[in-house]
Amino acid sequence: MTPIADSLVRTRIRAAEELLEASEVLLTRHGRIGVYLAGLAVECALKALVLSEVPSSQRNQVDNSQDFRGRGGHSYEDLRRMYRRQTGGRDIPVEWSRDLRYIAGLWSVEMRYQPKLLRERDATAAWNAASNLVTGIRRKIS
Repeated sequence: MTPIADSLVRTRIRAAEELLEASEVLLTRHGRIGVYLAGLAVECALKALVLSEVPSSQRNQVDNSQDFRGRGGHSYEDLRRMYRRQTGGRDIPVEWSRDLRYIAGLWSVEMRYQPKLLRERDATAAWNAASNLVTGIRRKIS
């Protein structure tokens, strides 16, 4: 894999990969927590994707903005909108959209406060969707 030149983008995608790895370990025993971490991995990967499209001179400003760090920074749809804005209207690939829709249906930042059970097959499918997204984004930005 080609190394990512920008340290901020590299940091975000590495965080996504670490969260995804940790989520896999937790998945079978603590499905909800595994899915929660997988969802955070997707959030980090989407942020890396957005930042990869921002001119390098503006990346720190975008990364520290309220849109990126506040509530919008936890919303897949808001991050997707930011990506479209940075790319002149280009959206994420269709196969990513399906995976993003699937995990968005199960994940939210509030999940950490909701001790509900997830069926094992739903947790596994969510992890697979997150893995596809993180891997796909890593390939695109490398």
